[in-house]
Formats: sequence, C-alpha cells, structure tokens
Amino acid sequence: MAGSARKIPSGVRKVDSLLSGGLPVGMITHIFGPKGGGKTTFSIQCALAASSRSINVFYIDAEHSLHPRRLEQFSLKGNLKKFMIAKPFSFLEQEKIIERLSITLPPSSLVILDSIASMYRLELEEKERNIVANRKLNMQLAELLAIAQRTLSVVLLTNQVTFNIETGEIRPVGGNVISYWSAVDLKMERISPSKVRVTLIKGERKVGSSVELTLSEEGLT
Repeated sequence: MAGSARKIPSGVRKVDSLLSGGLPVGMITHIFGPKGGGKTTFSIQCALAASSRSINVFYIDAEHSLHPRRLEQFSLKGNLKKFMIAKPFSFLEQEKIIERLSITLPPSSLVILDSIASMYRLELEEKERNIVANRKLNMQLAELLAIAQRTLSVVLLTNQVTFNIETGEIRPVGGNVISYWSAVDLKMERISPSKVRVTLIKGERKVGSSVELTLSEEGLT
C-alpha cells in the first residue's frame, strides 16, 4: 500500500484513471448516486481488489445487500480471508462499529461503509432529532477520517441521493456534510441498462471529468 502516489487501485481501471491512480490513502472517498447505479458493485470490486493485494477489508454493510452468493458472481478473485463484515441495524450500532474500528483496525486497511445514509435516514423524523442526527453523522465522519489518517488506510463511503422535483437536481443525502470530510466526491449514475457514468465532483483532477463503464454480471469494466 505504500508508494509515492499513496493510492490503492479500486479494481476498476477507468475509475483509477479518473482518480490519478486509485483511492487515496489516509482520506475519505465519497461516491453517491441513485439506487441501481452500481455503487455496491463498485464497493465489492474495491474490496476484492484490495484483498487480492493482501489488504485487510472491513465492510460495513448498512444496506444489508452483501451476500456470499453475490461475491461469487465476480470474476475478480479476492482473498475472502481478508474480509471482515458488519451489519448495523441502527445508527447507534453503526456508531459503535466505527468506535471499535478506531481501536482494532490494522494499519493499511480498506474500510467500506455502504451506505453512510442508510441508518442516518432512519434518524430523520423530527427537526429536533435531525439536529442530533447531523451532529452524530459529523462525529462518525470525523472518526472515520481520523482512523484513515492514523492507520494510513482508505475509507470508501457510498451514499444515496435526494431528488428536487422543481429543479431536477440530485443531491447527496446529508447535503454538504459528507463532502466536507471527503477528499474525493464521485457521482455514479446509470445512463442505460448496461452503462454507468462516473463523474468527478471533487478531487485532484479537473472537476466534471467523467468515465463511462459497462455494468454486467461480472461487475463494472
């Protein structure tokens, strides 16, 4: 994981090109988009690519969408012995998992939270609770960044979106909160049944740069 570029490959060549080599070490990468856009598929490919390089992977499956059968669909073979999976059922459970990671995560690991919005959205019921939920979200993000920096690890967050009917604009759940803590923001959206576009919203290269990927049972290419 060491190297002058301080990146690890995502397992998707075109995305690595967009990110000038891969996912940045010691930082948070945030990828958001509508449901069905390939975010979980991308996360799994990142996990398999990392584990195949003997990098420990801690996968927080807040979407409850990661199943062993799904892992077997990918032609990219990873080292499943390097996988640790947690499935939170509440925002509080997610918080406790992150707290444990702060103590137990080995150096040079990959942490994936798919998605950061799932349990957070369950907290958004009343205005007063929204304030508390936003404070907790900020605390979780701050802790994840601290973990990444302290252990020289990569943190990858997927996120859902909200849709403004009047403007037609999609925004990440949580607004600018997650972007504040991330070094890289990527928007991923399905543009046809088998095509996905990934756009760089925040990062090293020119904002607005994008790549198109093919989505199949084998994953994203």
